[in-house]
Parts: sequence; C-alpha cells; structure tokens
Amino acid sequence: MATLYVRNVPDTLYKRVQELAEEEHLSINAEVITILDKAIDRTEKKRKSLAAMEHIEQLRSQFRPAEEGEDTLSLLREDRDR
Repeated sequence: MATLYVRNVPDTLYKRVQELAEEEHLSINAEVITILDKAIDRTEKKRKSLAAMEHIEQLRSQFRPAEEGEDTLSLLREDRDR
C-alpha cells in the first residue's frame, strides 16, 4: 500500500478532519482516506455526467426542428424510411 504525505495542512482543516474522525470513531488516517475516496467518486460521477450530457447534446444537434407549416406526419415517415 502506498504512503501519502501532505504538507502544510492548515490547522483549521486538520482540526475539522480530526473532529470528523472522532465522530466516526476512526483514526485521522482512516478519515482522510474516506474523504478522498468519496471526493474521487463524486468527481468521476460528475465527469461521466458531463460526458453523457455532451453526448446527448451531440445527438440532439443532429435533429432539425420542424419548420413552420411542415407536416409532422411526413417528417415521421421520412424518419422511418432512413
């Protein structure tokens, strides 16, 4: 298992992590690992969501809106014939 050293942690941040660890009955080390794991999970989910939204936007841009007066039934037939 790897070792991670973090320098210059502000006292207030360290105190907050220490308090969280005490509340969860964990060591500071275990609490930091938990916090990092959750943060990475959130970041990955956000990236996947953004990628999905970009993909949806690309798909959406392929469709053209019906022009005024254009028959929607003929547009459906045209789409089915593709």
